[in-house]
Amino acid sequence: MDLFQTFYRFLYSDELRDAVRKSYREHRLHSSLPVETPPHRAGLYGALRESYSVHGKSVSALYLWAELTPFLLMPEDTACEALAEYVVYRQTPSRARTVWLTKVLSAVLCLPALSRSSPRTMASMAMIKDVAWCKLLEDSVRSLLEQEVKELNNALEDSKLPLPKD
Repeated sequence: MDLFQTFYRFLYSDELRDAVRKSYREHRLHSSLPVETPPHRAGLYGALRESYSVHGKSVSALYLWAELTPFLLMPEDTACEALAEYVVYRQTPSRARTVWLTKVLSAVLCLPALSRSSPRTMASMAMIKDVAWCKLLEDSVRSLLEQEVKELNNALEDSKLPLPKD
């Protein structure tokens, strides 16, 4: 890689972070989500969705909400910065601050869901979908989530109703 390409990638990652922050702020104010959606959630959702759509990729709402799990658990300022860094990681991993991102993602995901309505409950779905942040988790947190996925699969298997016998 020549010097120009290295310099461009360095600048591009800062521009990308700024674009995610701007998108977050815009979607907080103007969202296509239901009106009762909290502005912070709408901002995160819109910014992440836009990061896919600028590259012509379409992802399901379920996938986006699962991918947003750790960011929904963070304080708003941290969440916006972490999402911006995460988008950089997805597009140019070598330019992302992965040590910091690993710490904040792991910190919020190491705690269990305190209620059924907690965004933390979607972490298992994110693991099943193998979203990009799964690769960044500390081993202990990854193991915890893998155990949750195993328990979820077992519960689904146990919940199958027997078929009628002829």
